Amino acid sequence: MKKALTYLLLCLLPSTLLGFSVNPMVINLDPTSPRAQQIYVLTNTSDEDKPIDISVAKPHLDENNIETLKDGEGEDLFLIIPQQLILPAN
Repeated sequence: MKKALTYLLLCLLPSTLLGFSVNPMVINLDPTSPRAQQIYVLTNTSDEDKPIDISVAKPHLDENNIETLKDGEGEDLFLIIPQQLILPAN
């Protein structure tokens, strides 16, 4: 099976983007590999709680070599726990 390139997509309101970081942001995973596991570190340095929604997306190139992301494509290959959460302030 081809390697799946996953992107962590954060569906946040623009006003909630300050004081928030994700590490790593992009990873390559082969869902058939025995080491197909990744842990993300989410950091909220702001004074407000942040709502987080995590999904899988797959990049596609069109005929002009412009990359677009297909949100949700390949999501059935991965187990994301939790998919939604509230990241506490500080």
